[in-house]
Amino acid sequence: MHRKQLAIVALAGLLFGALFIAPTASGDSGLFGSAESAIVDLQTRVSALEAQVAALQSSTTTTAPSTTASVKPTTTTQSTATTLPGATFSQATINAAPAGSTLTVPAGVWTGPFVISKSLKLVGSTDAILTSHSTALLTITGSNVTIEGITIRGDYAVTEQRGVTLTGASNITLKSLNIYDVGYSAVVGNPVTNLTVDDCTIRHCGDFGVHTKSSSGILVKNCTMSGFASRLYPGHGIYFSNSTDCTATGNVISDVQRTETTYEVSGIKYASSTGLCSGNTITDSVAGISIPGGYNVTVENNTCRNLSYRGIYLLAGAHDCTIRGNTVDIAPIGFEFSHYNTWPTRITLTGNTVASVGKAISLGSATSCTVTGNSWQ
Repeated sequence: MHRKQLAIVALAGLLFGALFIAPTASGDSGLFGSAESAIVDLQTRVSALEAQVAALQSSTTTTAPSTTASVKPTTTTQSTATTLPGATFSQATINAAPAGSTLTVPAGVWTGPFVISKSLKLVGSTDAILTSHSTALLTITGSNVTIEGITIRGDYAVTEQRGVTLTGASNITLKSLNIYDVGYSAVVGNPVTNLTVDDCTIRHCGDFGVHTKSSSGILVKNCTMSGFASRLYPGHGIYFSNSTDCTATGNVISDVQRTETTYEVSGIKYASSTGLCSGNTITDSVAGISIPGGYNVTVENNTCRNLSYRGIYLLAGAHDCTIRGNTVDIAPIGFEFSHYNTWPTRITLTGNTVASVGKAISLGSATSCTVTGNSWQ
């Protein structure tokens, strides 16, 4: 039994005992002696027991269980769909990263512009968005830089805007990027050495998807590009200018259009450049592939379909090129040779196919060309 209960029982016992020591009707003094002294003694003991009971009550007070069910406090978890709590990304983040390190861009919209001038890898998901209203959204001047998985969102109203600008950079990889709404060009290299653009989606850009100048070792592969309006210059999905060893392969390009005052618009362009154009598909555009002044270019196994002008054309002194195994379907002209003062020369055109074209080939005054084994022959 609890101590407090024992004390109460003892008190009750003493009180009960008082009944037996009170004077009787016959004048006896009771069981414990005289009534008066016994009562005084009893009162003293009762007072002491009452003090003990009070002390016990003070030290052992408990709260009776509530009859109402307890309710646990509700916690609210911060949504991470947009930005992780405490996560951030800025130019300061890039600056603080050691050369050669990997930075994960958290989900969210991060406003630049941004500059990378050292070896670095940026990775993230398409929910990690870099954006800016400046003409240069992301500039890379360093070497051994990889950008992978993120989104680059431009400002289409800025007509000279570049999504990724490569200046004096080398060994650059742009992989699985989502680039859109850029005012001028999604990617510009001037100059860049050893650039790979792989599995990127590029859409709704003012003039170009990937544009290199005075560059070398360029590989653009397995990309999807669409929506080029030729706002400042004739539009192109991929545009190599004065560049060497340029490869475009496995790309799907569509909706490359022009205004009334522009010309020479195409899905892929080799201007005074060298390289390989293989296995690409260009549809719903002004033209497929153009080679103005290009040399040592091989154009093979491409499909150009539903064009408003021409499929594949060479001009402005293009020379020493091989055009083979390509298909042009639905276009006014299949293959055309033209000039800006200088006609193409030493061109081999073999094994190509045309369907639903107004004219299969227009050679003009091209010289020293071999045209053999094509579907129209």
